[in-house]
Amino acid sequence: MLVRTFEYIEKRQAGEIKAITTGIGNLDRLIGGFFEGEMTVVAARPSVGKSAFGANIALQAANRGFKVGIVSCEMSAEGLGQRLLSHGSWIDGMTLRKADLDDDAWAKLGEAMSNMSDMPIQFLFDCMAIEDVVKTVMRKARKGEIDMLIVDYLQFMETRRRFKEERLRIGYISHALKRLARKARIPVIALAQVTS
Repeated sequence: MLVRTFEYIEKRQAGEIKAITTGIGNLDRLIGGFFEGEMTVVAARPSVGKSAFGANIALQAANRGFKVGIVSCEMSAEGLGQRLLSHGSWIDGMTLRKADLDDDAWAKLGEAMSNMSDMPIQFLFDCMAIEDVVKTVMRKARKGEIDMLIVDYLQFMETRRRFKEERLRIGYISHALKRLARKARIPVIALAQVTS
């Protein structure tokens, strides 16, 4: 184990294994980025920006050439698209939500779409159950089509198994995502809601 760890550190220093960073300097200095085989849970109260944070991580990783998969159990394709376009165009999200754009905003939106269209981000909207997520991501990982997975969010993910208690269902999904991170050798970021 120590020899494998030593070799891993050598590969990290040589740049053969790269962390996927958030693009937020202070946070990257604190956690060092996201690494293969790790599952990270980002939890916060409702409406504080978990989805926006996940979108930011996806865009930063894709800008660096990492292939990012996003499972959104909370938002529609259009809702998630608005978040990404807002971030990419620097147009206020509420402006896009209200569709109240002037000519300058339309130009910024078009430029953002052009810049983002070739990004290696794939949306797994057909995967609502954890079993489907695991199957799809493992297939993509074997083909080298995915470097990172973002799940938005944990409590909304479904499973084909039945549980008497919600905590057992969430535990089952969490364990499946952790196993997926290790088997697929990718970082998995799971957004979760915390209630008071």
